[in-house]
Amino acid sequence: MPWQATLHHSLLELKAEGHLPSGVGAVLSWASQGEDAAPEHPSPDDHARYQDLGLVASGGMGEVRRVRDLRLDRVLVQKVLLSEYAHLSARFWTEACVTARLEHPSIIPVHDFGYTESGRPFFTMKEVRGSTLDALSKGLLSSGTSGLYRLIEALLRVCEATAMAHDQGICHRDIKPNNIMVGAFGEVLLLDWGLARPCGEVPEFVAGTPGFMPPEQAQGAAVATQADVFALGATLKQLLSMCGSLGDHGDLRELKALSQSATAIKPWERPPDAESFGDVLRSWLHQESRQREAQALFEEARAIEPQLQDRRQRAQGALDEAQAILDELPLHAPSAEKHRAWALEDEAAALAGELVQLEARSQALLQNALGRFEAFEPAHQLLADLNQARAQRALERGDAIGAAIAEESVRRHDRGRHAAWLAGERTLSLSTEPVSEAALFRFELHERRMLP
Repeated sequence: MPWQATLHHSLLELKAEGHLPSGVGAVLSWASQGEDAAPEHPSPDDHARYQDLGLVASGGMGEVRRVRDLRLDRVLVQKVLLSEYAHLSARFWTEACVTARLEHPSIIPVHDFGYTESGRPFFTMKEVRGSTLDALSKGLLSSGTSGLYRLIEALLRVCEATAMAHDQGICHRDIKPNNIMVGAFGEVLLLDWGLARPCGEVPEFVAGTPGFMPPEQAQGAAVATQADVFALGATLKQLLSMCGSLGDHGDLRELKALSQSATAIKPWERPPDAESFGDVLRSWLHQESRQREAQALFEEARAIEPQLQDRRQRAQGALDEAQAILDELPLHAPSAEKHRAWALEDEAAALAGELVQLEARSQALLQNALGRFEAFEPAHQLLADLNQARAQRALERGDAIGAAIAEESVRRHDRGRHAAWLAGERTLSLSTEPVSEAALFRFELHERRMLP
């Protein structure tokens, strides 16, 4: 079906549904004519409705101006066809009508269309201020993984808008970072539907952006959803290439594999549509979100480490000082001379209680981190460190059961740091004078007796 007939059919559907803007009836008759035909003026006073507030941008075959809608007292943007492209007015109207039909949070709504006082066609849209994904990415990626997360989330919103268009039988055909805007309040918009065409249509001319359009689009093949998938993959690949120059951003293997498959030369080797592409992004974002939560819990647990170290050192220091005092006193020394040592022992006991509470808090945080993201290696290793210290203290006080429980946790979480300790390897140094020979025996428990 020629695009003019498709447009005519679409407008009839809009009219039947009661969604056709006022003044557009004249376009119905125009849409079935040749490409050089232009619609009649929808209304002689359309231009009087808008007060020109100045130029916003200019490029391609049109310019964008900020205008005030005098009827509803609101500021909009007005896209106007440049005079030198008057022969492309049909393509301009196609962009307006296609965009108006695609109602989605990530597609700017079209409010009206008509002619300026000088006779140039225009359509008006909601004004959105923000930055293109291309401009935004340079700043966001410098902030590391959190910046990349925001960019991939924005690309997912674009996938959802593209998937909706595909469901309506429309392909964008010019997806690229410069056509994606992130608004001041986080809204993500897929711009410039000027090259959009119905799926299956053979375009009258080749158009697109080198590097973002697939080979079949450059060869003038029939419009297909895989062309938009290629553009999404090329956009993702550009973001990932920028990540490579800005340091470690986490595990990007899944995203790199997606960008490679989406930009395959053969269309059938790519994901079939934007929805499939978006599913992979959504999965990565979910995993990344869980990992970010795990990282936050891990950092909270790690912040407790200095407190643990302080309690250990102070408790051991108090015990050592108490023991030194007692060693200097005879067993029959009066109680008054032992009060200082006893006070130090009580202080060490209180510090040991604080140590246990801090360790319990740290362990709970780390277990929660692993509940969010089980493969988070730093949390495993910190748990192993905590339990190795617990096992060591349990051995020193003769608590074999407590030591065994802590040791089992070390085995489960250690990533190599405590391998020698777990294997029971120890170093023994003997110094004799004069030089002597020594025999070493391993003692084992047999019938409640330790025998060599």
